Amino acid sequence: MSDRHLPFDQQNSQNNGVYVSNFPRGATEQDIQKAFAKYGTVTEVSIIRRQAKLKSFAFLRFSTVDETYASMDEKNPPFMFDPVTRKNVQLEVTFADSKNSLFIVNIPLKLDTHAAQDVFERLSQIKMENFVLSTDFEGRSRGYGWATYQSHSISVFAMKALQGQVLDGLQLSVCFARRRQFDPRELEKVRSLFVKGIPLGWTPIQLRSEVLSILPPDQQQQLRTVVIPNDVRTKQQMGHAFIHFETKESAQIAMEVAVTAV
Repeated sequence: MSDRHLPFDQQNSQNNGVYVSNFPRGATEQDIQKAFAKYGTVTEVSIIRRQAKLKSFAFLRFSTVDETYASMDEKNPPFMFDPVTRKNVQLEVTFADSKNSLFIVNIPLKLDTHAAQDVFERLSQIKMENFVLSTDFEGRSRGYGWATYQSHSISVFAMKALQGQVLDGLQLSVCFARRRQFDPRELEKVRSLFVKGIPLGWTPIQLRSEVLSILPPDQQQQLRTVVIPNDVRTKQQMGHAFIHFETKESAQIAMEVAVTAV
C-alpha cells in the first residue's frame, strides 16, 4: 500500500500503531502479540492496567502500514479466548494517529491548573506531560483545558479513563485536541491590547489613568476596561495587562499613540 492511497492524517502519522481493547482481563502482552501475529510482525505491545472496575487497554505496533490495516479488517478480526467465560471474544482495534493532546470540557470552575491536573492524573492513573487550563483575563477558569501526554497511545488510554467522569456534578467530555486554522478575518474583531512591563503593585485604576492621559480627547470614551491579571497560584500580579476598547480602530489609535509616547 503506497502513501498516496492513505488518508491525509494517516499519511502524516505513519506510526504503524493501533490501540486494542475488550481483551480478557488476565491477558498478557504475549497473549495479545500472539492474537495479532497472523497479520504480520508485532514490534511492540504495551498494556496499561487500570482499576478493577475499569477495562485495560493496550497499544500495539506493527512493522509496516499494510500489517496495521490488515489488523483492522472487519472481515478478519482478531479474537482471544477468555478463560472465565470459556468463549472467544472479538478484540476492538482502532488506528493510532500521532495526536497526543486532549481537549477536556466541563472542568469544575473551582479547580486551578495544578488542582485540575492532579485530579485528572489520579482519575486516569496516567501522568501528563503538560496541562493548560483556559482562563479569562482575571485568571478565572473557563471550565476547559488541554492535556498533553507522552504519546498518542497514552493519550488514548487517558481519554478512555476520563471520558464521562463526574466532578462536582459535571460530566467530563474529552476528545483529541485539534489545531485551529488561522482565519485572517479574526483580526477584524480584535479590540484589545496586550501590554507588558506593568509595574508591580499598580491597580487597574492607575493604569487606566495613564492610558487616558495619552489618548486624544475624542478617543477617551472608547476605553472600556483595564485588567491586570494575577497568577492563579501565587495571587501575585503577572506584570502584564489587557486593555479593551469599543472598536478595533480605537485600539489601533491607542497603540500608535502609546508607541509615539514611549
